Amino acid sequence: MAWFSSYGNTAVDLFAPGVSIYSTARGGGYTYMSGTSMATPHVAGAAALLWSLAPGLSAADVKFRVLSSTDHVGLPCTSGGRLNVQKMLETVVPPQPEPEPEPEPLPPLPPISQQVRLVDDRVEVMDVDDQVWGTVCASGFDANDAK
Repeated sequence: MAWFSSYGNTAVDLFAPGVSIYSTARGGGYTYMSGTSMATPHVAGAAALLWSLAPGLSAADVKFRVLSSTDHVGLPCTSGGRLNVQKMLETVVPPQPEPEPEPEPLPPLPPISQQVRLVDDRVEVMDVDDQVWGTVCASGFDANDAK
């Protein structure tokens, strides 16, 4: 809480960053500024972000979610805390689980123990010893040649 901050359990709803905020400057450029003029945009931006994810919420719903999701650190305000945008957004979008790790790659296949060759109008399937195991022809598989 900054030395210049307003406070009170009935006058202030929550605290938001407002000291040394890098912002646009009058006349162009950027500068560091402090004050409620720097804290207010944080809360307004949080509310706008919440509404973008849940456009059906009423103003009262948004205020409730902003105030009930503060970090309760004992600050002298009605909510007792400071703005926590992530916690507020989790009231409408649950946190995503960690992605599953990639599965281990499969081991390489063993060498093929059968070969195929085209002979005239048929295909012969042979084992590693060049013994014909079966024949495939236009009419289908002929198991007569099978071992």
